[in-house]
Amino acid sequence: MNIIKNIKLTDIKRSNMIASPQARLRHKLMSAIEEQAAVLKADMDGEPFTKRALRSFVDPQTGERIRKEVPVRVRRWFWVDGTNGKCFLQIRYGNKPLELAKGKATIEVANTNELLKVMDQLRTAVADGELDDVLQKAAFNRRRLFERR
Repeated sequence: MNIIKNIKLTDIKRSNMIASPQARLRHKLMSAIEEQAAVLKADMDGEPFTKRALRSFVDPQTGERIRKEVPVRVRRWFWVDGTNGKCFLQIRYGNKPLELAKGKATIEVANTNELLKVMDQLRTAVADGELDDVLQKAAFNRRRLFERR
């Protein structure tokens, strides 16, 4: 019992790391933008990008439930126009592009280097809360799809 007497104890409880729904939306979008930037960097370096995730499977021989790390598909938010080399980016929430301005959901840049800079700027904008209204609207619209009618 001497060890417990020498340790500093407190009554503080663990809180959620990201408390507000707005902060969770920001964090989710920032993570997705970082993932897209990693995909773009891998494309620029000529390397394949593979994202891996844990999935549960039932082993057909034993019937046991096992967890395996498997490669998962990452949908690119960006594309390069073959005719003029311009790059385009659509920020997505779920499977829908976010409308950043009235009727405009696509960002156009000159090349892939500029696209990386824009992704960094977008990450900063999301962290500062500039896209909160757009995110809230997209989350609301997505939630409506799952409501019972």
